[in-house]
Amino acid sequence: MVIVLSDLHFSETKSSQIGSKRFIKNLQSETYLAYFQEINKFAKANDIQKVELVLAGDILEISRSAIWLEHEDRPYIDNEAVEPGSEVEETILKILNAIAEDEQVSETLDLFINIDQYFDMQVKCYLILGNHDRLANATPKIREEVRKMFGLKGGDALFNHHLILEDQLGKPFCLIRHGHEYDRTNFSLDVLEKDSIPTFIPESVYGQSVLGDITTIEFGASLPWLFVKRYGEEKILNDATLLAIYQRLMEFDDVRPATAWLSFLFSTPG
Repeated sequence: MVIVLSDLHFSETKSSQIGSKRFIKNLQSETYLAYFQEINKFAKANDIQKVELVLAGDILEISRSAIWLEHEDRPYIDNEAVEPGSEVEETILKILNAIAEDEQVSETLDLFINIDQYFDMQVKCYLILGNHDRLANATPKIREEVRKMFGLKGGDALFNHHLILEDQLGKPFCLIRHGHEYDRTNFSLDVLEKDSIPTFIPESVYGQSVLGDITTIEFGASLPWLFVKRYGEEKILNDATLLAIYQRLMEFDDVRPATAWLSFLFSTPG
């Protein structure tokens, strides 16, 4: 039995907090626990002996964090340019640590680390990367830290970008990837120009920065950060209109399609 989860976007919340008010997008751990219990119940009822749980990219929100704005480094840097021991590596590790320290994320990570406790059959967990957690592959230390967060084996080895599952006869039957490969804004190779979409794409291609990295930080994270710089936390917290706009700025980068951004911002209630 194959279960695919993607785009969980576990995020740190401290950098966007104003006063005591936090803007939390992370789901509570009870949601994931209930989901695991439902899967286990279904698997038991159907005499399934093994569950393969695939975390299929954008599980960690590394790109859209205001921690990047504390200095000149930005997430639109190629993986190959991130040197071990560099300031960029330290920033990524700081973001990962802040994500793991978020109360809801911390409790959810405990579920993944102890996932065997929630299933009555064998369960195997895989993690592949997407565009928002691309930098998880940047250095050995970063890769090792990510694996520790989820209780995964593999040390500092490179994460895969796709997974091919085989049936009981050893025949491939399922290809899983995040899907940003088919998005020109979020992938450095235009696969739509090819006669066929390749299964294997070089690591160097996956590691390259793209336009989506720029818009994520310079719009998604920067606009609320600049708003606080302009008005100050106290004024925003004491003005219902400013607070409503700030919350809108925190949410607008999740609006799809992107052409609806301005309509979303300018239709702010109140």
